[in-house]
Amino acid sequence: MQGGVLLGPTFLRDTYFYMNYIVPFKVVTVIETFANLALVYYMFLVGMEVSIDPIVKSGRKALSIALAGILIPIFVGRWLFTLVTPSAEGFMYWSIGLGATNFPEVSMVLADLKLLRTEMGQLAMSSAVITDFCTWFFLVFTLSVTHPHTASALMPTVAFVLVCIYVLRPFIAWVMRKTVKRDQLTEDHIWTIMAAVLFFGLITDTCGVHSITGSFMFGAIMPRKRSLRVKLMEKLDGVVSDVLMPVFFLVSGIRTDFTRMFRAFSLEAVVPIVVVSFSVKIVTTLFVSSIYKINLEDAKALAVLMNVKGVLPLIILHVGRNQEALSDATFSLMVLCFLFMTCLAEPIIALTYTPRKKIVKHTIKSVHDVCSIEAHFKILACVHGMSDAPSMISLLEASNATKESPVIVVGAHLVELKGRATATMIMNDQYRTTNQLGISRTEPELLVDAFDSYGKRNSRVKVENITVAASYSSIHEDVCSLAADKRCALIILPFHIEGPLRGSADKHGFISSDLTKSVLEKAPCSVALLIDRGKKLQCQRIAMLFIGGPDDREALAYASRMAANGSVSLTVVRLQAGRDAGESSSQSHPTSNDAEFVQLSSQDAQQRLDDEDIYGFKFRTAENEAVTYTERVVRNGEETVAVIREIEANCDLYIVGKGKAGKPPFSSGLSDVTTCPQLGLLGNILLSCHVGSQASVLLLQQYNRRNAAANRNETSSSWSPLLPQMGHEMRSFGHMSIGSEEEESQ
Repeated sequence: MQGGVLLGPTFLRDTYFYMNYIVPFKVVTVIETFANLALVYYMFLVGMEVSIDPIVKSGRKALSIALAGILIPIFVGRWLFTLVTPSAEGFMYWSIGLGATNFPEVSMVLADLKLLRTEMGQLAMSSAVITDFCTWFFLVFTLSVTHPHTASALMPTVAFVLVCIYVLRPFIAWVMRKTVKRDQLTEDHIWTIMAAVLFFGLITDTCGVHSITGSFMFGAIMPRKRSLRVKLMEKLDGVVSDVLMPVFFLVSGIRTDFTRMFRAFSLEAVVPIVVVSFSVKIVTTLFVSSIYKINLEDAKALAVLMNVKGVLPLIILHVGRNQEALSDATFSLMVLCFLFMTCLAEPIIALTYTPRKKIVKHTIKSVHDVCSIEAHFKILACVHGMSDAPSMISLLEASNATKESPVIVVGAHLVELKGRATATMIMNDQYRTTNQLGISRTEPELLVDAFDSYGKRNSRVKVENITVAASYSSIHEDVCSLAADKRCALIILPFHIEGPLRGSADKHGFISSDLTKSVLEKAPCSVALLIDRGKKLQCQRIAMLFIGGPDDREALAYASRMAANGSVSLTVVRLQAGRDAGESSSQSHPTSNDAEFVQLSSQDAQQRLDDEDIYGFKFRTAENEAVTYTERVVRNGEETVAVIREIEANCDLYIVGKGKAGKPPFSSGLSDVTTCPQLGLLGNILLSCHVGSQASVLLLQQYNRRNAAANRNETSSSWSPLLPQMGHEMRSFGHMSIGSEEEESQ
C-alpha cells in the first residue's frame, strides 16, 4: 500500500506524465479488475472461516466489549461524517470501518509483544473475533440498503441467502459426499469451486449488491469439514494472499490522495477527526471494562488494541469508493485515520503496558518430586506430527499410571507457521466433529484421536489436547508457558536428528536443536528428549545407564516408576570410573587449593545423593524379578561402549541423564562423540557410530532449583523419593520441600 501511495497522486500529482506513463488508464483498469477479483476470492476464504461458535462460547465481557466497540462508533461515525460532507450517503461505510477491529492484526500485535497467553490477550482476541463477525454482517447489510434501488436489491438478496442456506448448502454437502474420496480433492474439484465462487459473485452482482456478498455466502455454506477447508486453503490462500491481495493494496494506495484531502478539509478539521476516531473505541472499551471491574492497566491496553485495523476496513472503504458512496477526499481521510490507529497501537502498548504475571503455585517440577509424594504425574507431551505419536504414546503407556499417582497428559501439537506468524493456543474441541462426509481425517484430528484412545484405555489417565501454532523461533516460549500454566512435572519433546545417526534425514531435524536448546534453558520443570531411532518403540525392555548427578537421578526416578509396570523389564547399570581414569582426569584439570576443595565438596555431596537414590531404588525393587541392577567399573570410552554393547541386544529404550557439559573419563579415547550439546555425554555416545544401536533413547534433564536446592542440602539431610521412609523427620522434610497433597488436589 505504501508503494501505491508513492505512485499515487499524493506525490506525483495529476500531471500529463503521471496520467500517461506512470498509471495510465489502461493499467489502472487492469489492476482494479484484479483487485476486485482478489476481494471476491478473499471473501470466499473469509466465509469459509466464519463461525458463530466464538460468539456462542465467548464470555459476557468479550461480547459486551465487542458489541459496544462496534455499535457506539457507528453513531459517532455518523456524526463525524456530517462534519466533513453535507451528504448522508456513505456514512455507513465510514461508521463500520471506524468500528472494525481486525482479528489477524490483533493476534499479530499480541504475538510481537508476547502477550498472547495473558488474560488481556485472550480477551482481546475473543473480542476481535466477535467484532470481525459483526462487521462482515453489517457490511453485507450495508451493501443491500445503500443500493440506489434498495427495495429491488434487498428482496432478491434475501431470497438468495435463504436459497443458499436451505437448498444449496445440503446439495453441496451431498455432492462432496459422492465425489470426494479419501480426502482427495482433485484439480477438477478445485477448478469447479473457483468457478463457482465467481458465479455466486455474479448472482449477487445481478441482484444489485456487490459481488463479494455472493463469494462470502458461498464460503459460508461450504461443508464445515476441516479436511476440505484445509485442502482449499492450501490451493487458494497462497495465490490470494501473495499474488492478488498485494494488487488490492496497491490500488488502495493509488486511490489515496492526501493532497485532495487537504484541499477539501483544513488541517484544523482533519486533526480533531483523527483524534476523535482514535478515541471513541478507547473510551467505549474503558467504560465497558469498568463495568466488569477489569484491571485499569489491562483495560487501557485492551482499548488501544481494539483500534487495530487491517484488511477489513480497507475492504469496506474500497467497496464504498466503488459504490461512489465515498469521495476521494473522504476515502483518503479514513485511510489516514486507520493508518494512524494501527501504527500507534503496538508502540503505545509496548511503552505503557506491563502484563501482570499470573502466580501459579507450581511446586512439583520433576519426576523426582512426583515420586516423593506419589502426586499426580502431569506430563506435557509435544509432537510435531503423526510420525511422533506412536513412540510418544508408547512411552506414556509405560509411565505407569496408578490410583495413587494418576497420569495427566497435555498433548501439544506443535505447528510451524512461517513468517510473522501468530502464536495461538487452540483447544482441539473443533476437531471432534463427526465425519459427515466420510472424508479421511486430517493430521490434527488423528493426533487427537490417538491421545484420546490412549486416555480411554486407562481410567487412571486424563488427556487434554492443545494445538500450539507459532513460528519455531518463538514456540519454545509457548511450550514453557503452557507447562507452567498446567503445572507439569515433565516436558517430553521429540528430538529429530539427521543423517547417519537416524538412518535418514528428517524434515524436523533442522529445528529440533534450536527448539530443545531453548526449552532446556527456560523450562519451568524437568525436560525429556525422546529420540526415536525408527524402530517401533515398545518400551518393554528398558536399560538405564547411571553415572551420577541430578539428571541421572531424575532418569533413575522415571525408570523406577516404569519398573512398577508389570509389562516392563528394567536393567540399571551404574558406571563408575576406575582409579586410573580418575587420576588422569584430575591431572588434566589442575586447580587451586580453594577451588579444588569446593569441587571435591560438591562431588562428595553429589556422590552421597547418588548413593541414597541407588539404595532406595534397590530397596524398592528387591522383590521385582524384572529389574536387574549391576555396577561396572570403566576406565575409558572403549570400556563404556563395551558395557553398552553387552545390553543392547535386549534393549528397546535407553534412559539416561543429560548431565553437565564436559567429558568425564567415561568417554576418553572416543573421537567424534560430542556432536550435539543438548544430548549430553551418554546421549551422544548412544547415538554415535561407536555403539551402532537402533534402540530409542530417552534423555532427561532435572529441573534445577539452584539456591533452593543448595540451601536444602545444607540445612537438612538429603531425602530421596526412592529411599524407604524411616523416620518422622525425613517424612516431614520431604513434604515441606515438595508441597502437600492438599495443594495438588486444588
